[in-house]
Amino acid sequence: MKIGLFGGTFNPIHSGHIATARFVLNEFKLDLIYFIPAYQTAYKQFGSNSSYRKKMIKLALKNNKNFKLNPIELKNKGISYTCDTVKSLYNEKDQFYMILGDEWLTEFNKWNNFQDIFKYAKLIVVNRANKKTSLVKSLEKYKTEILYSKNPVIDISSSLIREFIQKEKDIKDLVPEKVHEYIKKYGLYA
Repeated sequence: MKIGLFGGTFNPIHSGHIATARFVLNEFKLDLIYFIPAYQTAYKQFGSNSSYRKKMIKLALKNNKNFKLNPIELKNKGISYTCDTVKSLYNEKDQFYMILGDEWLTEFNKWNNFQDIFKYAKLIVVNRANKKTSLVKSLEKYKTEILYSKNPVIDISSSLIREFIQKEKDIKDLVPEKVHEYIKKYGLYA
């Protein structure tokens, strides 16, 4: 199987995540995409309880058989490093593709043991900020295949959604309907 690994805080998951994943699934003919929420990352602090984020992801993915929640990093209950996650998911029968937003390309070589990721997965770089950097050339020495998605840039971010909620602005068009209901029900991000 061809499996995409889509990591992030998903705080909260939003329509941009879903649309980008759907585009990548079709563009690269993937069989499955794992949504892998971080419990904690080395780069971001976040306040929403991981059980809320896990539930919102389940709600957002409920009707798509090609999208699955993989809670591997939530189970670690600490800082997760992508290299460790990819290595622990790796098996010989599947081909893995790590889905990475282009805004991370400038920082990718600073990630913990980033070069180990290439042993277990190819990279799919998605358009988020329309950034292509010279770092790509420096990654070529690792003999990994870097694939570039032609996905449209969807100008939605989790931080924008949290900001809208705090300012009491409507977010119903920015997140899946069930996620919107869940956020309202539990008063998240207010």
